[in-house]
Amino acid sequence: MVNDIRCSDPDLQLDVDIMILDYTLFQSTKAQLRLLSRGLDDNEEGDRSRDALRLLTVFDSFIQIFNERHSSYEHSPGLTFRLDILEFLVLLSGLSSSSAPHFTDAMLEKLKVRTQEDIQARRKWQAARQRYFRRLEKRSATALKTDGVDEDVERQIYEAWTNPDTSSPYSDPQSIKILLLFHLLPRFMVISAKFSDLIDQSLDQRWMRVACELMLRTGLESLRFQTLNCQADALPTLEDCFSWGYVDLRDTTDLGATASYDEEVMDLVNDMLRLRNHSVSTPGVEDPEWTKLRISTLHEFSIAADASIVARKNRFDRLAEKYPLEEFVQKLIGVVLNIWELSCRDEYLGQPVLVEIEEGHLQSLNIVGADFDDFASKIALERRFDSPGRVDVTRGSSDQSLNERFHHELARLKRVNERQHNGTGPVIKFGD
Repeated sequence: MVNDIRCSDPDLQLDVDIMILDYTLFQSTKAQLRLLSRGLDDNEEGDRSRDALRLLTVFDSFIQIFNERHSSYEHSPGLTFRLDILEFLVLLSGLSSSSAPHFTDAMLEKLKVRTQEDIQARRKWQAARQRYFRRLEKRSATALKTDGVDEDVERQIYEAWTNPDTSSPYSDPQSIKILLLFHLLPRFMVISAKFSDLIDQSLDQRWMRVACELMLRTGLESLRFQTLNCQADALPTLEDCFSWGYVDLRDTTDLGATASYDEEVMDLVNDMLRLRNHSVSTPGVEDPEWTKLRISTLHEFSIAADASIVARKNRFDRLAEKYPLEEFVQKLIGVVLNIWELSCRDEYLGQPVLVEIEEGHLQSLNIVGADFDDFASKIALERRFDSPGRVDVTRGSSDQSLNERFHHELARLKRVNERQHNGTGPVIKFGD
């Protein structure tokens, strides 16, 4: 693609490159979801793993070319949302699949830096939360419990796991693995917040339960390593893992923005966990369902401050048995798959144009059947012999007019559709 000179118009070339980028991103994400699906035999998993790696390599190569060719271009919110999902799935595959992708030393170093940024972001949230509690203390002696939060009990649980005498004398600094569940936690929250904003709805209890279990599994993993004294300073604390909730903007000017997630994104995360209220004059409060689930999940870690190493390890074993990792991973994949499929509906992000064309339609523009055949003939698309209902988007004329014909015909159809289509999409429920 670097030496492609078929299109001399930079604007048209940008449009075509965006369509290719959307297509390769979509197909790579779809392959990762197929790889992570349950019920694969060894041969099928091997085939899907190779397919996922191939498509990921294609996408990675093309986005590098795209960024070099269009260095000043700012990716759309829809594309960055899909990028977030792909990154999450690749990391999840590295944690859960026997056919894990290869992470270079440079990638692993970036993950370490990102983890420290995310930990610092959570501690900014904790500081804002403390300011909120102090403000409530001034109003009423019982105000801390009005939102279903007993700050003293929560603090006791955290402090019981930060006792400096809990490290094992048989520590093994090499036993910490490279990929951590904490790498997934902030990404999952951001993906969920962007999706909630996209559909303009709160997320349901199913999502809340999965999010709380992710916090629990992340905290359990981190505490196990800390008990072995494995690079404890580089690991999140239990409090870091559970530091997700609504913060009144009167208590902070910084919601934990990082180099990866700016203030606008963190505002979305904060708003996702707020109780939706039609009265704009009422100060925001945290969704009580989230508060209840978060605190009840945290109570799984209740333990005496002077508990022995054996007692702590027994608690780890009981929690691991109560919350099996393999079952949890499938629930997590199910939620992300649901987010992915709903976001691909026409009333939201839709499918990439090239995906629709490959399927033999432009449903998002109401161009189907004979109308699509007419469109395809004008831009020299060929029917695929192995599937008459599909067309081949990988072939094309070698002359300059192909990109231009495609762009102008698609633009014309969009204008016609905008004049004729005035309907609204259905309300989407984030169900089971």
